Amino acid sequence: MSSPAIYIQNPIKYDYKQLVKHVIESNPGFSGVIIYIEQYIEDSLHLNYILSKYYSIAREAATASRNQSTYKFDIDIIFNRPIDATVVSNWGIVFTWEQDSLDDLRSEFNVITIKSEQPNESFKAEIETESFKGQEFDTVAVGGTFDHLHDGHKILLSMAIFLTKKKLIIGITGEQLLVKKKFHDQIESFETRQSAVLKFIDLINVDPYISIDIYQITDVCGPTGFVSDIDGLVLSRETASGGEYVNNYRKEQGFSALKVIAIDVIGGEGGDKSNNWKGKLSSTDIREFESNRSKRQFNHNETNGVQHDSVKRIKVDDKKEE
Repeated sequence: MSSPAIYIQNPIKYDYKQLVKHVIESNPGFSGVIIYIEQYIEDSLHLNYILSKYYSIAREAATASRNQSTYKFDIDIIFNRPIDATVVSNWGIVFTWEQDSLDDLRSEFNVITIKSEQPNESFKAEIETESFKGQEFDTVAVGGTFDHLHDGHKILLSMAIFLTKKKLIIGITGEQLLVKKKFHDQIESFETRQSAVLKFIDLINVDPYISIDIYQITDVCGPTGFVSDIDGLVLSRETASGGEYVNNYRKEQGFSALKVIAIDVIGGEGGDKSNNWKGKLSSTDIREFESNRSKRQFNHNETNGVQHDSVKRIKVDDKKEE
């Protein structure tokens, strides 16, 4: 099934916020969108800035124009990949600013040009942390539950593949460590989560020679605790302190320390460590939505005298997960 695409030529130099907002808010029938970045991104600071900015803009626009939860509105940002048959295989309509030339695509797609003034200069990301070049590390590790794969997960995986030269190690939390998670009955199976991760990696990975190793996480450190040959570890700022724990454990094992790269927390504007990154995008919130929806469906069926063996009563805990 084809998806609408938004072509962004140079997000480092210009701000394309209005284009993204216009496309999503003017087309409430869209169930998702692909954002294609033409400008080659060379360092992790620019990538972190661009991904966090445009995932947030697209999600906010989808929420503003739809009167229901929009976590199922699918957003994918593709960068550092040439426009070839693989990349455009599922593109439908393509939207772009009128000054961004797409003449070579007009014969293949319905290209809709949005008239506007020249985009404003893009806000340059302030250099607060160390910057890294693409494919700077031979082996990079990244981990998480990856439950109901969302924008934050996608940024985490995007940064990890960007930094990897030879091997990307992905740790996915095993089900035995998730039994105490809130709304546990809504957690996807390990196989479902693994499939979603690999599908996204296949979409964004420009280098077919990078090997992808998947591990099931059964303890705090996961593969970083027993695989010695790892150079970098990608985390969110919310969990950055975990990098120190991992490096202390690796030191005890006689392994080299990992360079820790922290990405921005999505949906956490005004949030920081002191308030548990208030407003962050969370798999817990998605599971809560699904749990409440199941409860409403059960009540509806019960009220109308409908009995289904597959419908089970779900206890909803109103307390948020820390």
